[in-house]
Amino acid sequence: MGTKDACNDLTCICLQAQAALRLNQPPLVFRYHRNVDPAVVNLAIDLDRAGTGHPSWFNEDLLEKWGMLRGYDQPTAKDTCVAGCVANYVKGRFGMHTGVVEAGGFSGPKLLENALTGGGDMRFGIPGEWG
Repeated sequence: MGTKDACNDLTCICLQAQAALRLNQPPLVFRYHRNVDPAVVNLAIDLDRAGTGHPSWFNEDLLEKWGMLRGYDQPTAKDTCVAGCVANYVKGRFGMHTGVVEAGGFSGPKLLENALTGGGDMRFGIPGEWG
């Protein structure tokens, strides 16, 4: 069946605004797949032409293969994300088995979990210092 296109009016507005303002920040990622509306692809190309260095292009099929090459099963590999504008990771496994270190991001709920468990990970059953 393939990947569904999640692009919408907000996608177009973001691409057009970044092209019009010619900002180089915040980083913008475009996750391409064969089902993306060609009009949206053209807006992303127009942004490239603006010379801001954005968007960074990622191929959805290759992101999934990247996850599988790191040992994840297919459903998990489909949860591949892009941090900032260049670093791939699998949701919930940032920095684990990917070779990617955190890119200045943090998760408030994960910090609370670490504080309450002494560094454990309840989702994956990794005990912390306190059990």
